[in-house]
Amino acid sequence: MAAGSKDAAILINLSPGTYTAVVSGSGGSTGIALVNVYEVP
Repeated sequence: MAAGSKDAAILINLSPGTYTAVVSGSGGSTGIALVNVYEVP
């Protein structure tokens, strides 16, 4: 990501299963969120 980018990323190890992503805005703001999930070899 470029320096100063407002993008975010997290890398975690999860067991196989079903998960839910909860996304919220800062200060109760609203908008559109895009969540991508990838399998990393």
